[in-house]
Amino acid sequence: MNRGDRIAHYTILERVGAGGMGEVYKALDTRLDRHAALKLLPRNLTTDDERVRRFVLEAKSASALTHPNIVTIYDADRADAGGTPTWYIAMELVDGETLRARLRRGGVDFATAASLVAQTADALAKAHSHGIVHRDLKPENIMVTADGFAKVLDFGLAKLVETGEPSLDPGLTADGVIVGTISYMSPEQIRGDAVDARSDLFALGCVLYELVSLRRPYAAPTARESLHRTMYDDPERIPAQINVPIDLQRIIDRCLRKRPEERYQSAKELASDLRRFIRHTEREAEPPPLSIAVLPFRDLTASHDNAHIGLGLADAIITELAASRKLLVRPTSAIVSYQDADPSTAGRALGVDAVVDGAFQRAGTRLRVTVQLVSTEGARSLWATKIDSSLDDLFAMQDEVARRIAESLSVDIAPAPRAPQPRASANEWFMKGKLALCQDTIEKMKEAIDAFTMAVTSDPAFAPAWAGLADAYARLAFNWDPGGDWYQKAVDASERALTLDANLADAHYVLGRLVWSPQNQFDYRTAIRHFAAALRMNPNLAEAHGRLGVLLFHVGALQEAEEELRLALAINPADAISEFHLATCALISGDAQRCLDLLQGRIESAPHPWAYYVKAHALMRLDRDAEAAAATDLAALLFPESAFYYPLRVVLAARAGDRPRAIEQIQRTIEHEQTYGHYHHAQYDIACAYALMGEHDLALQWLRDAAHNGLPCAVLFERDVLLAPARGPAFDELMAEMRASSAEHLEIYTSLVSVESADEPTMPLP
Repeated sequence: MNRGDRIAHYTILERVGAGGMGEVYKALDTRLDRHAALKLLPRNLTTDDERVRRFVLEAKSASALTHPNIVTIYDADRADAGGTPTWYIAMELVDGETLRARLRRGGVDFATAASLVAQTADALAKAHSHGIVHRDLKPENIMVTADGFAKVLDFGLAKLVETGEPSLDPGLTADGVIVGTISYMSPEQIRGDAVDARSDLFALGCVLYELVSLRRPYAAPTARESLHRTMYDDPERIPAQINVPIDLQRIIDRCLRKRPEERYQSAKELASDLRRFIRHTEREAEPPPLSIAVLPFRDLTASHDNAHIGLGLADAIITELAASRKLLVRPTSAIVSYQDADPSTAGRALGVDAVVDGAFQRAGTRLRVTVQLVSTEGARSLWATKIDSSLDDLFAMQDEVARRIAESLSVDIAPAPRAPQPRASANEWFMKGKLALCQDTIEKMKEAIDAFTMAVTSDPAFAPAWAGLADAYARLAFNWDPGGDWYQKAVDASERALTLDANLADAHYVLGRLVWSPQNQFDYRTAIRHFAAALRMNPNLAEAHGRLGVLLFHVGALQEAEEELRLALAINPADAISEFHLATCALISGDAQRCLDLLQGRIESAPHPWAYYVKAHALMRLDRDAEAAAATDLAALLFPESAFYYPLRVVLAARAGDRPRAIEQIQRTIEHEQTYGHYHHAQYDIACAYALMGEHDLALQWLRDAAHNGLPCAVLFERDVLLAPARGPAFDELMAEMRASSAEHLEIYTSLVSVESADEPTMPLP
């Protein structure tokens, strides 16, 4: 076609490209006086009924889709062009270039790649909701506008998915016929099997891989070899020098799974993960918030009888400052050992920008408090004051100190509703309870319970004391006496606290822990809501971030779990448990070596039974069973009260082919069921052992029990090599159930927790 030629009411202006189904021209619509892209079926193919039918189907399919990321179809018809019947589609003319053209000019940054693919996933979600699978997604079929907006075109190979209603395209593709572009085709598409939305997500994973690496995942010298690699080989690892963020790499890996059921199950889910990655990238680019530690106030009379007051003053100010998202405030548990420490020395040890250093003198119920804010760098005093107060009026004094500190740092603290000032005697018992909670032994928990009980007896309306009592009860129930009545006492105390003060972050956190427990059938929904409420009121509550991270990896939300655990560690770098749980996320994702790397160092300085349990599992996944057995034996020596080494020995015996010992250790594990806080991990290990021993029905039975007892972690089940022998239709059915459960929990989390406040960046220290 030449400039000025006419097709129907369109005047050809210039040729702009060609696709697999025809040439594309820029044209003027003379009826509506607008430009359009005119796609013409080649004249030599107009007698090919199948080609014509595909061409018409493209128009019918795409014209049903109205979405900002899909090129709009204006018209489709047949007209004479120079006396020859010509089929055409008139569509929106996009001012931009194809993604292929953009790639020829070089790569894009990670956030841009994620944004373009997320927009493309949005377009696919719309198409898939109409039963339309693109089936030929590639950079040539994605336009990018000048302002970075993605638009999908060319549904020329689209096929309506069977939905129970008559297809608009019966028999379009016979079994065994390959349709698509080799470099972006899914394994099932290559085999000529029926394809669905997940095939498009495989292709989109190939596009994302190419965007970040500038090469195709299954590139090969010949088409045959490329097809073979797609069918049987993992994609080549993206070169280390490109430094692809691990979260983005996981998204790519999940898109490119060989089995459709292991990929993203919807384009919406993929787009959601990509946007979470973008938000995380944006947050990392922001300047870090100021970090601060409030040291225990020193008693100038050097009386050990007042240690609880020094810690209580610090704890109350920590609580006030922690309400700001512009500050990272070290928790009370991190500062308790820095009594009488030099401020700048303590600041460096705690890794903070500034330290609140205070002292007090007590005379009966009267207090004289001096406090200063000291910068860690240079030990400069940024602000200082002296306040006379009493145990009857501590709240007002603590509020004033926190407000003055915030002003000196150019940080706002939103005023929060406060319960009435407790009686002096109740407040003093409360501070004694908080001091006892900082030492995690059974004796100190009982001491804390006694102190908090005295506080609520003195003042039954003192909500924080009820929350402290709930915390002590909950720890006693989980760590030392699961068979006692501590759990119900903890529930009652936390609910009493929230009845008195619905805005009490600590009470929401404790109740979240309690409802996410075997006693409450692991109520994920309610737990997430309580953790979200706690973090809304106190974004610096490291324990809530950490526990929420643990909850999330149990449902397979690894990216979100790691984000919460990293937040917990940013607030409290001394939190070894959160670091061990980061290692757990790596193990679940299938990266056993990364798991070991994360454990290295911390496991010796802060030994914990869970750390050794995870380490042994990581070693087994690396076929280092002798080392795994040694780690298990060491854990049994260090923590004889723990039962984690029993299921480890179950798996080790099964891997060694020693069925009698495996059965013996399974029985030992069952006998200690009540010892486990979370028995589902032991149930999972037994499932793995039965899978290894070829008893697949028993493996699935134990796996279902684990999943329904608080471990609905489809990603773990699907990726763990130990479960490979048990995979099949029944396994896939369980995975589908677990994925649906995980998606529901993730949606609740995303709606309640992941949207951050829009606070302005913090000013630097003066």
